[in-house]
Amino acid sequence: MKKSTDKLQKFFEMTGNEADSLIFLKSFQSIDPEKFLLIYMDTEVVLESFSTFFYDLKILYSLELFPIILTSQDSISYIELFFKGVFSSEKDLKKNNELRCDILPFSADNIPDRVKITVKRKHIPFVVMETEEDFISKATSLVKNLRPSKFLILTPGGGLRRVNTNERISIINIRSDYRTLADENLLSIEDLNLIDNLKNILENKITHSMNIAITSPMTLLKELFTVKGSGTFIKLGSEIQHIERLERLDKEKLKYLLESAFRKKIDPKFLDSKIDSIFLEINYRGAALLKKCKHGFLLSKFAVDEIARGEGIGRDVWNEMKRHHRTIFWRAKPENQIHKWYANECQGMDKGDDWNVYWINLEIEKIPEVCKYLRSQSQDFIV
Repeated sequence: MKKSTDKLQKFFEMTGNEADSLIFLKSFQSIDPEKFLLIYMDTEVVLESFSTFFYDLKILYSLELFPIILTSQDSISYIELFFKGVFSSEKDLKKNNELRCDILPFSADNIPDRVKITVKRKHIPFVVMETEEDFISKATSLVKNLRPSKFLILTPGGGLRRVNTNERISIINIRSDYRTLADENLLSIEDLNLIDNLKNILENKITHSMNIAITSPMTLLKELFTVKGSGTFIKLGSEIQHIERLERLDKEKLKYLLESAFRKKIDPKFLDSKIDSIFLEINYRGAALLKKCKHGFLLSKFAVDEIARGEGIGRDVWNEMKRHHRTIFWRAKPENQIHKWYANECQGMDKGDDWNVYWINLEIEKIPEVCKYLRSQSQDFIV
């Protein structure tokens, strides 16, 4: 029991966020083991950072998570030369059960089935290409056949950066950001070609939900197990529905989203109240519920699934809401963790002991009345 606790403690120290890490860990452990993660690492990354990556790999292994590693024969030759024992014989493994890894040539028949068998044996598969040329086609084949929940591309720089400022780009939404990135030359030619390939995978090559991130091996665990992440998160973009009647929703799914996001029980009366404008991610992973008032729209509830917060779904819902409505105001408890985000998004705010009030495009003379109105409203959650 103590050994298991020590492993978790070390894991939390590496991620720096126990609450996020537990949520992601439970999510990853609940899916088929071969669907956990696909990682691509080229020879440059192996030469510079394999010792760090190997340490993280042992932590994942201790948590019974078995990523699929896609790399080249040159990388494997280096690992075998300088990290003896990574690919051990069964006899050696009996002496040391810290980590078990198998080499699977990509050219072998039925590679997806062999990967599944390897993971079922609780070994980590290293799928080996002869060269790194066109690694995308090899990765695409693994993605289509194994359906991993996440695809990580490891780079020394740890993410994509704007060519003019060298600022790291945290999220790329293909549907809304791609055209700007391409037309305004914000990325290097090499990075834009990579985005083109990843865009093709997300749009045409897969039928399941998958996240892609470009990150550094130095921050691998933070990318996997925290909402903030550490590299460049790439997604196709959320599909957000605009609905004008609460009756058109699955109320049980909405209730689950609200209660899990706020970690409180919702008053049943709220789900029968009048909501005039709803922005909903189609899988009920994020929602904004608004009521029309004489001065604009009151944002009654803004809720995002805990894991979806790291995928930018909240931002997609928020942007769609702002696109439809000009004047929006809302309130939140001062201790609410989203306070800083709200402060960045609003055009003005009024702090209070019980409630902070925020607004966008609210006329100055109407601010006192709106603040009084919001602070007079009863709570919709059962305290």
